[in-house]
Amino acid sequence: MSNVYEAIKKLDSKEERKELCAFFTANPEKLAIAERILPTCVDFEEVVSYFKGLLKHERLVVEFPSKRRKYNNDNQKLARFWNALKDGKVEKHDGGQFLELSRDAYYLLGKDEQGSNISTLFIRECYHHLCKIIFESKKTRWRITGNPGIGKTFFGFYILYLLSQQRKTVVYHIHSKPPILFSEEGVFSHTVDNIHAFQDYLANEEV
Repeated sequence: MSNVYEAIKKLDSKEERKELCAFFTANPEKLAIAERILPTCVDFEEVVSYFKGLLKHERLVVEFPSKRRKYNNDNQKLARFWNALKDGKVEKHDGGQFLELSRDAYYLLGKDEQGSNISTLFIRECYHHLCKIIFESKKTRWRITGNPGIGKTFFGFYILYLLSQQRKTVVYHIHSKPPILFSEEGVFSHTVDNIHAFQDYLANEEV
């Protein structure tokens, strides 16, 4: 086993052990650096000091802005997107189902090939089968993968719509993009691609 993980097991704080394990799992290059640094520590106290310094440097504590503090422009648009999902309606047209949203949904949905803001999603039949699997499972974390152009992003938005109807708290993360926290308390996007910024929420089974 890695010397780093052996050292982590000796830490008193369960939360710090979990956070360090998650951090090194997500950042293997940092694990390699730590493997080289640990042998230079003269005693375990110095190891603990190194770990705490690493957590202090890497940890990004996320708090919702106070009511008196204004959201930045992105968060305002994201909040309007979330509200658009909550107010969305499923309509039937020509035998198919469509999710009709307000124009505020364009912020994440983007534009179509004609340059118009997208505010309508076609609900494919497979969406219902996939969602049934997801919502009947006890798992709380899901990754949507597949070939480019098959509709992963729009399926993700449909799941967000269903979760918004249940007033759930959701951590939404696209690879190489900053994560977003949607909740009834507020909507907050992080500044960098670091899902561990929402570590407290990820540890909550209700999220």
